Amino acid sequence: KQSLVQPQYIAQATNYVNNEGVFWVVLTNGLVYQIYKLNEPVSMANKLVMEIDLRQYGDMSSREAMIRQLELLSKERVVSGDLRRYTELVFAVEIVREGIQRLLREPTRSFVRAVRSSVGEELSEEQIRTVLPYLIISQQKDNIERSSSSDEKIVNKREERPEGGWSKDTLFKGKSPRIIEIYEQLVLRLNRLENTEIVYTQQYVRFSVVGEGLTTPSGRTFETFLTVVPRNSKLLLYLNLNWVDVPKLRPSAMRDVSNIWHDGPGEVEFSLASYDQLDDAEQLARLAYRRVRGA
Repeated sequence: KQSLVQPQYIAQATNYVNNEGVFWVVLTNGLVYQIYKLNEPVSMANKLVMEIDLRQYGDMSSREAMIRQLELLSKERVVSGDLRRYTELVFAVEIVREGIQRLLREPTRSFVRAVRSSVGEELSEEQIRTVLPYLIISQQKDNIERSSSSDEKIVNKREERPEGGWSKDTLFKGKSPRIIEIYEQLVLRLNRLENTEIVYTQQYVRFSVVGEGLTTPSGRTFETFLTVVPRNSKLLLYLNLNWVDVPKLRPSAMRDVSNIWHDGPGEVEFSLASYDQLDDAEQLARLAYRRVRGA
């Protein structure tokens, strides 16, 4: 099946429907369905309303959720306005989220005053203005600071580098701001793992343990524990873990890829599409890290 992540496929489908005055596009290869709303005043990458991957729904509850999403494409649901209302809600959430992020990064005086009125006047407006930008990542930072795992040190020896001219900017070009932010928060959660390296390639990000004297399964001086493949509406995480042994923390987001070609080592795929999955993704990544280190 052809991949849908190539920009030319989206552009070709868009040109077809624009000539007909149609606002909706469903792009599919039979396994993955991507639904776009073309008349939204956002970039093409952000016009994606939903992505349904039939391979990701293994248990009954997740299948029922998938069916409910697919039903939105039926004639009856389109005519009744259900698809339009669902789409309005999706874009409204993104607009509000981005607005709140802007206020946190660049708080207005009225916003600062509203916060001060809510928390009490023991804090000055200047203190509140200074603190607000940090709230974007405070939860992730708290999780890192509270962690006492034996695989973490105060001094971070993580390195980040491109490969063959590829970088984070080129790999994530055109991806939605939400997916980029989820990726950045995942990196933030993992950035205190000792002796790690992040390498950007044309198709994926490789997280590896590096350094002499490491006891890795292959005996090499570096070993990949996590590979991240960015898609328009999610991140595909491939973890260097055995499927039979891995805890199924979120079954609907996990898949056995031991007999399926994929980028990176390991047998576990985790589909990371929302902020509430970050705890599980982090836990699995740390398991893969410890396995690679021989801990």
